[in-house]
Amino acid sequence: MTLPSASSEYALQEISTKYLLRARLARAIGEVCQMAAKSDVEADLSVTLAVEHPESADEYQFLSAITPAPPGRSYKGRGDTLSRRCDNTHNVLAFLNKASPQDLRSHNFFPPPAPTTRATLSSVTVARKSRFIAGRYTKYSRNVSNSPFIINNVKVAPTSVAEQIGLPLQEAYQATDYKFVGSGREDVDVRMLGTGRPFYIELVNPRRAHLTPEELDNVRQTAINSFAPVQAVGILREIKAHLTAGIKEGEENKTKEYACLVWLKDPIAADEAAVKVRPYQEGFTVQQKCPVRVMNRRALLTRPKQIHTLDVKILEPHFALVTLSTEAGTYIKEFVHSDCGRSSPSLAEILDTSADLLELDVVNVDLAWPPAAES
Repeated sequence: MTLPSASSEYALQEISTKYLLRARLARAIGEVCQMAAKSDVEADLSVTLAVEHPESADEYQFLSAITPAPPGRSYKGRGDTLSRRCDNTHNVLAFLNKASPQDLRSHNFFPPPAPTTRATLSSVTVARKSRFIAGRYTKYSRNVSNSPFIINNVKVAPTSVAEQIGLPLQEAYQATDYKFVGSGREDVDVRMLGTGRPFYIELVNPRRAHLTPEELDNVRQTAINSFAPVQAVGILREIKAHLTAGIKEGEENKTKEYACLVWLKDPIAADEAAVKVRPYQEGFTVQQKCPVRVMNRRALLTRPKQIHTLDVKILEPHFALVTLSTEAGTYIKEFVHSDCGRSSPSLAEILDTSADLLELDVVNVDLAWPPAAES
């Protein structure tokens, strides 16, 4: 649509009809709802109107005779049919922009044919932008997975951290769905202790826009923490979407501390173990090939990982308590038993005996989280 500009009645300024329609609809919706409304893609609450007009649904078909495929996309081998090339509004507009008035006129489309039926409103969708809740959790069970653990439609672990934290928050915010994201994840048989693992929950299309800090803490204490094996520690805090990137930083760059109960094939005295471990106590690099247990879903690469500290305390001749701090992403189980020599040096290699991991705990994830509240 073109309208005269303010400077000249002959100069024309192009204005898309969709912007005029949006503005008019926003005003009408605002009047009905008795609230301010405007067309704004960044708005917190959105109302999407779907309009159907079957009579004009196939009007674009004539474009196949007058325009080539739009640039920037390859259609080789796909059958260059119009239905494939005009598979969305963007492509139809690209075709129209390449067509001349003469092309349109030759197909009786300049001006377009007048409709004989009215368009109908097929659906109205109201949605609110996601809310993000940040916190930390501890896990005291060796039978709770990080996210729902399902194999062949059978739930292997009875519940998960994601469910125990996400479902109460989803209910409190009356959200359509939730997404749980942690700074890394522990295996189902690994406990998460100390100050907990950082996480955030994305609440999709919440009907409640906000909870007060007091309401959030009430959800934490009465709903989430009613399940003893999983606890949300500290505070839960609403954060802006851009702050969730901090979780990825913790997953990839931060230091993590572990405690392991290890079985040793050969009995080792405390002083002997101390001598063997001493060269490694202040840090070293372990080369880790893709572990056998995850070869089906990980790239077959060798990854160097930094072990920052290592300490071995002999409990009994065949048992040791191993504490270590490592670079994020280090495979601790494989470091202990060597994974058939795929992790080197391993604890088994350092102590010169076969070793196996009996129990593993994460005792600290070094990440400042949740982020401070924005003013």
